Amino acid sequence: MLDYMPEEILALYVDPVEGAKVPLLPRMYAHGLETGTFALGGVTSDVRFVAVGSRARPDLKMLKGAVDSLRSACDLPVVAVSPSLDYWQKEWLASRQMPFIQDERNAYLPFVGLVVQETSRGRRPLPLSPQAQRIVVNLIEGSWDDVSAGELSKRVGKSRSSVSKYLAEIEAICPEVVGRAGRSTRLGRNGLGSASLLESFEPYLRSPVSRRFRISYGVSPDELRNAGARLSGLSALGQVSDLSTGEAYPTVAFPQEGLAVAMASLGEAGEELPWWDEEGIDVEVWGYWDDLPIDLRERSVGGLRSVGALSLYLSLRDRYEDDVRVVDAVDQLREEICQ
Repeated sequence: MLDYMPEEILALYVDPVEGAKVPLLPRMYAHGLETGTFALGGVTSDVRFVAVGSRARPDLKMLKGAVDSLRSACDLPVVAVSPSLDYWQKEWLASRQMPFIQDERNAYLPFVGLVVQETSRGRRPLPLSPQAQRIVVNLIEGSWDDVSAGELSKRVGKSRSSVSKYLAEIEAICPEVVGRAGRSTRLGRNGLGSASLLESFEPYLRSPVSRRFRISYGVSPDELRNAGARLSGLSALGQVSDLSTGEAYPTVAFPQEGLAVAMASLGEAGEELPWWDEEGIDVEVWGYWDDLPIDLRERSVGGLRSVGALSLYLSLRDRYEDDVRVVDAVDQLREEICQ
């Protein structure tokens, strides 16, 4: 419980208080949060406090509701704890006089006169834009390592100013991968492995799928391939994992840019079907086109290539939580990406 609580903050030891009872959180605040009682050693006398926290980046409204609930039910100070707090979340908590602990170098405990803040202001980490995510996907998969901003501009087909914005988004999340020397800027793994990079970026990576619709099942695999489609969804997952899928028709992906041209090339068969039509080919519209498609030409129907492994993982993550088979296959895919 709360094993991410630092053991020491400056000269103060942080120790769990065994057997101490903590008021139960209301059900609306209990999801993803845990509680415990701790003591700060090294002051005139031990000061106890109740901690409520999450290892993952917390939802501030839920966290504040949990803190307020515990404050009303006990006489001890209540401290929000998470190693994933960013600068702006800490500012928000401190502005409301809500004590917090991120780690041994970042804590706001006014009830003992302790304020430790190491992290600089910087840019606020936010979910990545589609092209910035495309760059990060290539970085994690190892294909775009030690690449200059000028070369990135050519690879993504965007202006240098746009690439500078993408790199600023990336640097706000993981400064280690963006290096500067004079006027030169480079993107690189800098010794970080795929697992470490994915752990840092995953909270800010979104599904590349912007929308889904259905077209006629009469479109042949050759027509789909010629239109630029890639296998995606469970159709692709079944080709790269142990998952056995029984889909009658494939799920395919097209990039947002050029979608109208691709659908027009299919003629009437490329027209979107009504949502209640149960039979047809599922089409996913992707906000970016990953640069490492999986070559399934020897295995897949019609010789379609699949979308890239990491982007496929992001498109399926948390989408089939009620299907254990799919969840296991998605986890298997993530493990292979991290190797």
